[in-house]
Amino acid sequence: MKDLREHALALVVAAATLTTAWALGQPEAPRESVTIPFGRGTAINGDGRVALERIVTILQGDPSASTEISGHTWPGSDREADLELARQRARHVANELAARGIADGRVAVPADGHVMPLAGGCDPNWSERDCRLKHARAEVVISRRP
Repeated sequence: MKDLREHALALVVAAATLTTAWALGQPEAPRESVTIPFGRGTAINGDGRVALERIVTILQGDPSASTEISGHTWPGSDREADLELARQRARHVANELAARGIADGRVAVPADGHVMPLAGGCDPNWSERDCRLKHARAEVVISRRP
């Protein structure tokens, strides 16, 4: 329940920020969200590698663009372990970007980690393992200056 309240509060703050920017006549920075799927732990899977290269291409092509990375897991029995895994996934993506020449100042990694299932949950015919893998991901939001 606490996660839901925190998420709702984040949405309210984001809406207030956009409303304030609009009222002041400031254009919203164009944003794009890219999902990087993971395998077990902090291993980026094949589709995740493709997504990572897409992010690198965008950032290399637009030096004013910046990113915010949040890691996610499927909520398990150990909340602290899940949050730590989410943090590790986000840091792993940030390290991969740095290894490809993206400056640290363009990459933000919130320290809180996220345990946020995707909308739609899991197919009832899936195993718990398949469900966990579907939700093992990092979300990268790329912001560009208008």
